[in-house]
Amino acid sequence: MNKGALALLVRGGSANWSPERWKSRFDMVCKDRRVLLLPQAGFDPTEVHYAAVWKPGHGDLAAFPTLRVIFNLGAGVDALMADSSLPKVPLVFAWRSAISPIE
Repeated sequence: MNKGALALLVRGGSANWSPERWKSRFDMVCKDRRVLLLPQAGFDPTEVHYAAVWKPGHGDLAAFPTLRVIFNLGAGVDALMADSSLPKVPLVFAWRSAISPIE
């Protein structure tokens, strides 16, 4: 059974918010799921069922026809709600402690 991949789209932020650091965190908790740090070449967009995002570009999420849920990593959703092509899937606020221990 294909569990579907998680696409990680993170733009800007401090070193703690770097896309590479987020990928490392998700790799630790999603051991049985492919975690894609975008932009990453060599994957089928239909493989992506989940997206963890912070300030994605307009239209970025529309590229995933089998997307099931969006996890917003930041507190605000302005960047998401301003995107008229945002897929009509559940949008979940991901609390930090659910992803990694509080340091």
